[in-house]
Parts: sequence; C-alpha cells; structure tokens
Amino acid sequence: MFSPIKGKYKDKLYELCQLNDSEPTKKKDFCRLYHEARKETFKPSNYETAFKKAGLVPFDPQSVINRPEVIKQPPQPREPQPDDLPPCIYDAKALEKDLYHLDKERGACDTHGED
Repeated sequence: MFSPIKGKYKDKLYELCQLNDSEPTKKKDFCRLYHEARKETFKPSNYETAFKKAGLVPFDPQSVINRPEVIKQPPQPREPQPDDLPPCIYDAKALEKDLYHLDKERGACDTHGED
C-alpha cells in the first residue's frame, strides 16, 4: 500500500530537484510533495487491492498462508556451537578478586549519602 506513494514521492522529488538545481529539500517542500503524492496515490482502488492482498476483504487468510514466501514450518533451534558460548573464567583467584571489588563498590554505594 505504501510502495506506490514512495514511488510517486520520488518522482515529485526528482521534478523538484530539476527545477531547483538540486538544492537541498526544505521542510515545506517535503510536506507539499508528500501531500501531492498522497493525494495522487491513495485511491479507493489501491485500498481494495491492498486489503485483498492481505486477505482481509474478502476475508481469506488462506490466500496469505498459501503464498510461496510464507515459511510453512518455523526453523528448528540449532544446538549452540563452541564459538557461541561465552568464555569461561578459569582463574579462581581473578574471580575472587573481581567479586571482592564489586562488593566493595556496592558497599560504598549503599552507604553513600546516608549522613
């Protein structure tokens, strides 16, 4: 539904660039061009086509489900590979030191501002 307006807006922008010697687009130009593109693009026939393609009018969810681009079965989760796993800490002394510093910092945060 929005693809046609995107194309129409690009056309309008190209026309403006031809007239303005490729100057940067101003906010007021953006709004005006978008409004023109929207008026030219959003028509009842476009709504009908979009709703039909989405299986909404007439209601036909099977038409969407049967499209070739719809995945019929969800992908199966794969087993984690060794490269996917986070690194392990093998140095118990380093771990103990890190925990000590974290506890010390947390203790400083807990007592901060309690005077």
